[in-house]
Amino acid sequence: MPTRACLAVSGLLAAGAASAGWHGEHTASRLDFVARFMGDAVPGRFTDFDVALSGEAAAGAQLVVSVRTAGAVFDSAEVTAAVRDAAWFDVAQFPEARYEAALEARGGGRFFAHGTLALKGVQRAIEVPIIWREQADGAHLVGEFAVERGWFGIGTGSFEATDEVAAEVRVSFDVRLRRDE
Repeated sequence: MPTRACLAVSGLLAAGAASAGWHGEHTASRLDFVARFMGDAVPGRFTDFDVALSGEAAAGAQLVVSVRTAGAVFDSAEVTAAVRDAAWFDVAQFPEARYEAALEARGGGRFFAHGTLALKGVQRAIEVPIIWREQADGAHLVGEFAVERGWFGIGTGSFEATDEVAAEVRVSFDVRLRRDE
């Protein structure tokens, strides 16, 4: 009986090790975005987010990114406070945005993440090109993509028009990953 128990535990541990993945190192990662107001770039960043990748960086691996919307910051404290309101991120009602995707390998460390972005109560299919750079001490996920703020009801009421605040928002990221232990 003890032999069977040891084999069962060994099997569970091996299965867990085989499915171990990667997690983002928050302090060494960036999740930035650029909106445009009256044609001028208005850069911001998210300061509170988590990234997890199941298994290895290979076709079919699952990527999950969770972003606390109250962590959106700009150079201006006034703008930072404003984007928390209901017309923008509505952080009281929608404290988290989430992106869940499966990776499609393109060769040479390049992938497409095919997934769904849930933001402010709206879900939308989003494809994100990713470059995977593995290093001795971890890996980096690097990429850039664009979204339309109107898809998610970002900027409602008098901010809905795109003549002052552009429709497109550019998002870029450089996420440092460590293997799960």
